[in-house]
Amino acid sequence: MDLSDVKSITIGDKNVKQIEDTNGNIWWQKTSENIFDPTTATVLQAYFENGTPNITSNAGNRITYVACQPNTTYEIKKLLGRIFWVGCTVNEPDIGVATTTRQAGTTEAYDGTTMTSMTFTTDSTANYLVVRYTSIWTDGSANENSIFNSIEIYEQ
Repeated sequence: MDLSDVKSITIGDKNVKQIEDTNGNIWWQKTSENIFDPTTATVLQAYFENGTPNITSNAGNRITYVACQPNTTYEIKKLLGRIFWVGCTVNEPDIGVATTTRQAGTTEAYDGTTMTSMTFTTDSTANYLVVRYTSIWTDGSANENSIFNSIEIYEQ
């Protein structure tokens, strides 16, 4: 099979694209699509962090989640704000459900344009990737929707 004119293909359920470096070497690289859809995502008024691993009800904080694969690395992007935690759960996230692994991301004042990202590897029991993306007390309630709608999650 001659693949010299092919620039992208699907192998199994993975999309791949052709990459050529400056020396003319060609290889195939897995590409990823954003698996977060803000039009269908669930939002919980809650938080989690290292000192509080269980998802805890809190009117000022927001978390959302997507289904994920165990032992898989994801890149999570969002508008920069004062809150950015990522974790994983075995059970569907809800109040009282434990996060099994947690990681804090870069946080600074919300400016409406700067994106931040982190990579996070789920553990062997993970079924859901959970993102704590804002606190209306630190980022402002007017900014909640723009931060939520900026979330992107990519399998690496």
